[in-house]
Amino acid sequence: RLESLNKQYGTSILIGELTRVRIGDEFVVRKIDQVVVAGKDEATRIYELHSAAGKAEASVLKLFELYEAGLAAYRTTDWDKAEELFKKCLEIKPEDGPTKTLLARIESLRSSPMASDWDGIWRFETK
Repeated sequence: RLESLNKQYGTSILIGELTRVRIGDEFVVRKIDQVVVAGKDEATRIYELHSAAGKAEASVLKLFELYEAGLAAYRTTDWDKAEELFKKCLEIKPEDGPTKTLLARIESLRSSPMASDWDGIWRFETK
């Protein structure tokens, strides 16, 4: 089910929480989102697998740091801060799929009324 999310986020390899725990610090990963996939009821954190530890460029590590800070702001509905951080991500990598996805989502969430109990978890209805 995670494989189909690559298309949604513009990524190549997404992994779930269990795999993230199992690989430990052997690989560089980026926390992408917390989602409920179609056909499931429980949320899971998803991560983008990037490279072996020690092999990522400094710019990639900075991108991941900014993205995760933006994701934290997004999850607390601090749209302005999240948008600012995500735009900094695009300065590093203009074609970054996860960043573009979250920026589009923020725009949509800003223009629609949100439930008062919004938990920051994105729910996918289709595979």
